[in-house]
This record gives sequence, C-alpha cells and structure tokens, in this order.
Amino acid sequence: VTFDIEITATGCPSKDKSQTIRINPLGFSEKVEIVLNFICECECRKDGIPNSPECSGGHGTLECG
Repeated sequence: VTFDIEITATGCPSKDKSQTIRINPLGFSEKVEIVLNFICECECRKDGIPNSPECSGGHGTLECG
C-alpha cells in the first residue's frame, strides 16, 4: 500500500522545533506517525553578495531568503 502525502509549513513554530502528526487511514488498523523537524534558520550570510557568480554568471545579488 502506498500513500502520497503533501505537507506544507506556513511558518516556523513559536515553541518547539519539531511537531508530530499521526495519520489513521480509514479501513486500516495501523497508524502512521510523522515527526517534522523544522529548520527555521539560514546558514548563509545576512548581507547579500553583489555580483555573485552563483547568480546568472555574476548578474545578481546572492541573498538569504
């Protein structure tokens, strides 16, 4: 049996950096538990890098988004 599940986070949780979701498919006695670990911080530089070679051959600013 295969299930396709799509989960979209609309933001970072204010308290815990992980949340647990339990799914009980109809007609099944089994349950599925999914642990979501949120990565809410960016490891890139806070200041942009003007004319970065990573942006269309140096035609743009590389910024954390």
